[in-house]
Amino acid sequence: MSSAGVHSTDVDALPTQVLNIPGYGNMTQNGWNLRIRGNVYKQPSIDNATIDDLADVFLIDTSVKELPPSQADQARNLTRAIYVVQQGDQHVTMDIAPSPEFGGDGEPGGGGAITPAGGYQT
Repeated sequence: MSSAGVHSTDVDALPTQVLNIPGYGNMTQNGWNLRIRGNVYKQPSIDNATIDDLADVFLIDTSVKELPPSQADQARNLTRAIYVVQQGDQHVTMDIAPSPEFGGDGEPGGGGAITPAGGYQT
């Protein structure tokens, strides 16, 4: 926070955000396991001049000032995504339900399964 000139009182007032990284599931002897990963963070408001200075660290043999406008905007956006404040000890709740287009257990169409060649599995 110090390199970005952000104070803890400023961060406390910001909304908490969650980045959900696509999960995966696997079948075990005890049933399905669903693994969901993510990142809980706050994104401080940092002025463009400071962001430019921070972005310059990542740019090799150039600076944000020397980039075309679209690339400068991209460098700022990426730098803002890097300079977030991680939030520990946060509880995140998710509701997991089948997509309506695929049906649910016991419904026609089930989970979108395809009957394998050779007949039905029992």
